[in-house]
Amino acid sequence: MLIVAAVVALGVGYYVPQTFSAKSGVDGAKSADASKSATSATKAKPAAPKGGWAVSAAGRVEPAGGEVRISSPTLGRVAEVLVSLNDKIAAGDLLVRLDDEDLIGRTNAALAEAAARKRERDNAEAAAGKAQDRRSAEDGVANAERQLIQNRDEVDRLLRARRGGQNVDADLDKARDAVSKARDRLEQTRATLRKALAVDGLPAPSRQEVGLTAARADLAQAEAALERTRIRAASPGTVLQLNARPGEAAAPSPENVLVVIGDLSTLRVRAEIEERDIGKLRVGQTVELAVDAYPGQVFRGEIQSLDARVAQDTRTLLVRAILANKERKLLPGMFANVTVLVGDPAEVVTVPRTAVTYSLYGDSVYVAKPAPPKDAKAPSPAAGAPAGEQLIAERRFVRTGQVREDRVAITFGLTAGEQVITTGQLKLNSGAAILIDNSQPLNRAEPRPKQ
Repeated sequence: MLIVAAVVALGVGYYVPQTFSAKSGVDGAKSADASKSATSATKAKPAAPKGGWAVSAAGRVEPAGGEVRISSPTLGRVAEVLVSLNDKIAAGDLLVRLDDEDLIGRTNAALAEAAARKRERDNAEAAAGKAQDRRSAEDGVANAERQLIQNRDEVDRLLRARRGGQNVDADLDKARDAVSKARDRLEQTRATLRKALAVDGLPAPSRQEVGLTAARADLAQAEAALERTRIRAASPGTVLQLNARPGEAAAPSPENVLVVIGDLSTLRVRAEIEERDIGKLRVGQTVELAVDAYPGQVFRGEIQSLDARVAQDTRTLLVRAILANKERKLLPGMFANVTVLVGDPAEVVTVPRTAVTYSLYGDSVYVAKPAPPKDAKAPSPAAGAPAGEQLIAERRFVRTGQVREDRVAITFGLTAGEQVITTGQLKLNSGAAILIDNSQPLNRAEPRPKQ
């Protein structure tokens, strides 16, 4: 029986040890019925070198610092949401405010008590020497803490104004700068207090000083409780997901995520590389990314880190690459085909992915070979076969290498220039007579499943 199959000339690409870059050229066509006329196979030509590449794998795009999932630190009801999806935020910006009316009253009472205790201390006998240094340092810390809170409240006010449609970007930048300076000032005053408390021969505090210290401690606790109702951004980035709604309950639970943020200016790609390719990988190597959203466009980055262990279930190594995202084209969650570039290009034998039959017994291809002489035991050509050289299919087990797009590297079992059958392999047996049909262009193989 004559089986008509599409046949393609085995192409030659360019090779980096055990890897390749795909060659160009026109491949064979789809399989045809025996009733169709036969045509000759089209031979592909090798492409010019485009640079070496080592390994490829499917990867997932994510922010370089990961996605920060923010939950509420305390039980409460969402009173106000100050951000929207895709908003760019700075570290310390207020994202969500919980109900805080009772805590505001408690804080105001503690503030008034601390002010009264300070007046009592100041009206008492004046301190001198080391005691005065301690008193001044304590006052400096208290004043710096109040200044930081006031500056932070001003930023929160401007954020509300911006959400209301006002143009306050310039004032907001100044307020954020003031918060940064106030935070630095607080650290300096705390260092001064530690130094004042560490001197030898420091006299014991007076009763009025002890009362003021206790009042300030109560104030600090009240302010800390109030601040826990302010859910802020720990780092700059973009709001990727927003689940908070005014009136909803919030709880300190990993499942109750209110806001997800991430820095999109620099992204990271996680890819799992097969164990056999680990020896080719180095930190700092160039990687290329291709995503379905931008066909034909290549994004470049470099390997940032390699995991210290191989996954036992998949026998793969997790590789993290980092790349700039200035144009904001790449988004977290995208799948990407990741290619690691290394070394100089060299030649390698490649075939279309549709030519390879994968099985538990080994990978194989069908090669088109001239039929043996008529006096030998060979299948007779089917009726309707054209005169000329008769071909048969020879099944050959091969060792496959890396895959790039629709091309597979063959590291053992084939030589450049041999013709392989690209479709209709299920109808073939080794030794079956075949007829080449390249009347239609070879369709590109379906994309590999993404992991």
